[in-house]
Amino acid sequence: ATEDMESVAPGQPFVDPALEGLERSLIARAFLSLPERWQAVLWHTEIEGAKPAEVGPLLGMKANSVAALAYRAREGLRQAYLQMHLAGGAAPQACRPTIDLLGAYVRGGLAKRESGRVDTHMDGCGHCREVYAELMDVNVGLRGIVLPLFAGSGAAGYLAAGPGAVGGAGWNRMS
Repeated sequence: ATEDMESVAPGQPFVDPALEGLERSLIARAFLSLPERWQAVLWHTEIEGAKPAEVGPLLGMKANSVAALAYRAREGLRQAYLQMHLAGGAAPQACRPTIDLLGAYVRGGLAKRESGRVDTHMDGCGHCREVYAELMDVNVGLRGIVLPLFAGSGAAGYLAAGPGAVGGAGWNRMS
């Protein structure tokens, strides 16, 4: 027996192909649910890695406007991704209005009035509290999900390299 298994068998991280396929489907559906302009800015800035100044002429915008739009689009993608985790779930009819808001609620993207309604509903609804807890877990792991799903499993090195990695800086903003 050895105390250091890493020296004997360094191991490979397990990637479940079924889960990876589901996650790819969720992120693709979330991306496609965004307004066309948000899709375009995310494609150019996050996927192609173009700077706002380069994307501006393509979208007929100034660089600062592109940066602001990209910021809103990234947050919209996060919220849509979380919401896709709930699609097709069998929620009671009384819970549907709350469930429809949970993706934005988890990300702090609701107005005060809407947040209050969600809070009030969840105070008396165990089902919605469970769904909320699940979405909070998904939200915590969002950074490690979005880049590999768009760019493939080879992108994990970018995440491991940190914010200074080439091409990785934009993706670190996705969490």
